[in-house]
Amino acid sequence: MSSTSGNFWKFLVIFGVYAVVILTFWQFFYSADFLSKFLQLSGPSEFSVPRKNVTIYVATTYYGDPIDAEMAFLTCPELKKFCRVTRNFSEASTSDALLFHSRNFFEAVKILPNLKKLRKPNVPWILWNIESPSHEQLPTEKNLFNWTMTYRRDADLWAPYGYMEKMDVPAKIDVNSIWSLKTKTATWLGSNCNTPNNRIQLIGKMIQKGLEADVWGACGAPPGACMGVQKRTEPCVRELIEPYKFYLALENSNCVDYVTEKFWKSLGDRMAVPIVLQREVVRQLGVPDPAYISVDDFQNLEEFVDFVEKVGSEKDFYLKFHEWRKDYRVIFDNGFSGWCRLCERLQDENLILENRKFYKNANENWQAAGVCNNSIGMKYLI
Repeated sequence: MSSTSGNFWKFLVIFGVYAVVILTFWQFFYSADFLSKFLQLSGPSEFSVPRKNVTIYVATTYYGDPIDAEMAFLTCPELKKFCRVTRNFSEASTSDALLFHSRNFFEAVKILPNLKKLRKPNVPWILWNIESPSHEQLPTEKNLFNWTMTYRRDADLWAPYGYMEKMDVPAKIDVNSIWSLKTKTATWLGSNCNTPNNRIQLIGKMIQKGLEADVWGACGAPPGACMGVQKRTEPCVRELIEPYKFYLALENSNCVDYVTEKFWKSLGDRMAVPIVLQREVVRQLGVPDPAYISVDDFQNLEEFVDFVEKVGSEKDFYLKFHEWRKDYRVIFDNGFSGWCRLCERLQDENLILENRKFYKNANENWQAAGVCNNSIGMKYLI
């Protein structure tokens, strides 16, 4: 055999070996399994948990109103395609989660024995509550609930009344235009005139010390076109409050993380600087300073009233309390963001297993000592 022929066959053998190696690598690289792992490691988080359809069975109403997907996912409508809500008892046994609204838990008492018979270990039962511990005792049934969904930061599913969201691009807002809207000092629209923290007495004392404040609603004068505080989130209420520089956003009780629509709505589209009782409660929710005034910053109500008058009388000083609007926006959804978190969690079976637990008594932690302190404002009433 000539040397030329030998070299030719050697070349073919080497070429064949390389071809086999390359082909094998090519098949491995483009295999579905490899691509899946690659995307999970290097791609965005949505690749790691494929979307799936889940069903949430609601065993109660929400203050008498039926809960449906339109209500539940108002702030995250895109999730409606993955998470459906049903009130049909026949679907309870096949649902991926069961949810109870605490205030309406009594509605589920009759069907509870049957629900327990249908219970599955990998299907969480959720207790939803937006009320204060001073006004709401949670159901005390043992080992009934797996997760809580409340405004408190220690909830399994956080569902705050509202929150601040930092914008990627600063907003072009002329805060000077806000000043032109403000022709009055302070106001309060109230429905509950008998609270454990003596709220109405504290507001009365502020007025006695010289604070110019108009009180509307059940605890004051009828609010004109906005008859009844049940419409307190309606546009007419915004028109009522908008001329005021400050809003008395005092809650009906002083409890951990309990900051309701009184604060978030006045801070947001009503554009009135909220006045709260405890700075630390609001600060822990990520609200920047200065955006509100807190009574507990002052030794007495005389100092407080003097400060409010000073802020309200000086344009530049007052507008400092609105500068945050250039960098943040207020998201107010009355606690329904918890539904978005619930839908997201149900997409991942690992998260369900990792958060598997039972509350021996859900109310034990809810109304624990120190959660509420309704005597904080008492020193200002002496």
